[in-house]
Amino acid sequence: NVFEHHAEMILRRGDIAGHRINWQKKSANLRELAKELNLGLDSFVFMDDSPVERLEVETNTPEVTVVPMPKDPAYYAETLSKLWCFDARSLTAEDTIRTQLMVQEQQRRDFQQSVSNLENYLESLELVAEIRLAEERDLPRVAQLTQKTNQFNLSLIRRSLPEIQEIQKSSSILVLSLKDRFGDYGLVGVGILKPENGSLLLDTFLMSCRALGRGVEEAFLYTMFDFATQKDLKRILAPFHSGPRNEQVKTFLLNMGFEQKQSDLLEAEVANSPKKPGHVKMLVNVLV
Repeated sequence: NVFEHHAEMILRRGDIAGHRINWQKKSANLRELAKELNLGLDSFVFMDDSPVERLEVETNTPEVTVVPMPKDPAYYAETLSKLWCFDARSLTAEDTIRTQLMVQEQQRRDFQQSVSNLENYLESLELVAEIRLAEERDLPRVAQLTQKTNQFNLSLIRRSLPEIQEIQKSSSILVLSLKDRFGDYGLVGVGILKPENGSLLLDTFLMSCRALGRGVEEAFLYTMFDFATQKDLKRILAPFHSGPRNEQVKTFLLNMGFEQKQSDLLEAEVANSPKKPGHVKMLVNVLV
């Protein structure tokens, strides 16, 4: 009843995206929450005033940032205010509703358990993908995704907002926003495209992990092939930088018909475009 009835409680139940209250090891709970929320362990910050608990987490989940808290609760706020991991130059629209996004994702998982198969689940989601050229208002989020996306990220190139603004002068930046029956995912996909010697160079191709596995990446790639067709280009070149967690984007492109010509370069003929996913409603506004 603390959330509802304590006069000085600022947080509410709706601010909590996931929780574990039990006697398990803290590291085990963190792994469960990472899986439940579809986050990497390196996205978690663990705070505890017990050195025993901190050591257990540091030993078993070294990716987690562990913060020693003072014994006197009066100093908690001061300690938290000095943590570098909570610093941000700016907040995007997605940042302001992050807990809401995670709650929606839990609703999707619960719904999936009630559906007989994956095909029916995807159809029932009523996915709507809007794909368009990036506008000035999108660029902070574009820069943020290049900095934070580790799994489905072709190049792993990290870029600041000024760098993205400069790139926009010579390249086409496509963005993908997604909605379904449970809510708005926000801006979850980025493609930076540049014609080069009769080919389309896929400088950046990334998707937030929240949107993966629902056919949306296929819809985004289909649009890029269509973009190349409109430009009368014959091939798509996708330079790949291998990292500890992004092998899945390479596997995806190979499954979509790309060939590995070199260890760090994938290629595809524009004529061999992937199929447009039928369960995703696509709203495309990419003027060439």
